[in-house]
Amino acid sequence: MSQVQHMVQSLSLISCISLAQSKAVVPSGTYMLIKASFKGPCKASIEIQVQGKLTAPTNGNKLIRLDTQVSFEHFNKLIVSGGGTFDGQGALSWKKNDCNKNKDCKSIAINMRFNFVTNSTIQDITSLNNKNFHINILRCHNVTFQHFNVMAPRESINTDGIYIGRSTGINITDAHIGTRDDCVSIGDGNKEITITRVTCGPSHGISVGSLGSSGIPCEKVELADINLTYNGNKGPLTSQGSNVKPTITRVPNALACATSS
Repeated sequence: MSQVQHMVQSLSLISCISLAQSKAVVPSGTYMLIKASFKGPCKASIEIQVQGKLTAPTNGNKLIRLDTQVSFEHFNKLIVSGGGTFDGQGALSWKKNDCNKNKDCKSIAINMRFNFVTNSTIQDITSLNNKNFHINILRCHNVTFQHFNVMAPRESINTDGIYIGRSTGINITDAHIGTRDDCVSIGDGNKEITITRVTCGPSHGISVGSLGSSGIPCEKVELADINLTYNGNKGPLTSQGSNVKPTITRVPNALACATSS
């Protein structure tokens, strides 16, 4: 176990039993990290301040949990901050990644997972060159990502910036997300997702769904109260839709997939 991994896991256990707000600090420097799991619930709020760079092994098979480098589960009032970097070192994995065409592909590590996290803030953090999705959010409520950076080169494959599933009140603001895949991917069961002042690119943009694959049409799809604005010199806004005939309410024509089949 690396020094920083031992320190992070020990601090998480000690901090979680405290009745006062606690802070765990990873100092400046570069550290190899093969796994860190933070699990609540805790008796008070927790701040995890990452000032250094936490790197995954280039070979994903050396991770203790093959699908995750760092996870946060069952927290209320969590703060992750510090200006540090989570480096997935994904170049070797991109060459072997066929998940964009093989549904039975092997699991590849996600940089950071947030499961069942509420009333929390993740800020001033960078996710770099991950092997797969950078951030996975599942069943979270009232969580803000701000001043958050995601970076991976054009040759990276299946490296969505932030994936959101079955969550409510997720706010992404003042962020820069540049990967080969989706900037923000919104899956099923989400409500009240707010994305403001986010620079996407290079990327596939903001994706809702990934539905209707393999030519199978989707049913009972509704688009309502969508208001996107574009600032730049490559407009106007356009949208694409396939294998779906949505019910459209209060959505500008350019975004309504009205001509989709």
